[in-house]
Amino acid sequence: QHNLNVTGFSEGNTSIAIYSINGPLILQKEYHHEELRNRIEISTENVKSLGKGIYFISVVNENNRITQKLVVL
Repeated sequence: QHNLNVTGFSEGNTSIAIYSINGPLILQKEYHHEELRNRIEISTENVKSLGKGIYFISVVNENNRITQKLVVL
């Protein structure tokens, strides 16, 4: 299981998107700030369904944006 630290995403709705290294959007989900509790859990099942490779996870709301690399082995 992978967790993303999303401190600072405490207001409004937050969108998480996973992109392949080539750019296409793979998965997108919206969260209300009360659901986050300063982290987003990415379940092992969801990561396994991505297949092996390198992905980028982007977390965005009205005030903040973070992008992290995810390597699935």
